[in-house]
Amino acid sequence: MSLVWYAAYGSNLLRARFLTYLEGGSFEGGPPERGCADPSPPRDEAAMTIRHRRYFAYEAARWGGGGVAFVDPYVPGTTLGRAYLITDEQFADVLAQENGWPDRTPVDLGWYRCVLGMGEHDGVPVRTITSLDRGPLRAAAPAYRDVIRRGEAETAALPAWD
Repeated sequence: MSLVWYAAYGSNLLRARFLTYLEGGSFEGGPPERGCADPSPPRDEAAMTIRHRRYFAYEAARWGGGGVAFVDPYVPGTTLGRAYLITDEQFADVLAQENGWPDRTPVDLGWYRCVLGMGEHDGVPVRTITSLDRGPLRAAAPAYRDVIRRGEAETAALPAWD
């Protein structure tokens, strides 16, 4: 079993939201996630700095029609991230769920098709998911921003790598 640090920067900063991708179920009345084949919780978590700028784009009905978070792989910046130590298989399941794929088989659909490598931490690869295409910029809806703010407060209380 291989491990990876998944670096979250949007709604997945909030642990309860991220756990729906692992365990399945709904977050605060939203649409249900199917969960991972292995629903085990993260083996570890830490606050981290993602060295790319965060922006909001597209239009997500599940979040009230506002934009959702991405990091720009081409633009340096400082974005608070939360690293979750999970298996490669869990990462693949999270990637599939973020893109609405029926399984781990990538298809040319979904906003989060880019797996961005960000080095290693303690010998384990650090990865996030984002888009290579700068979709139409759109402000995030209040409910989505609230989840991110709650996740940022929760993440800031964790031990940090940097």
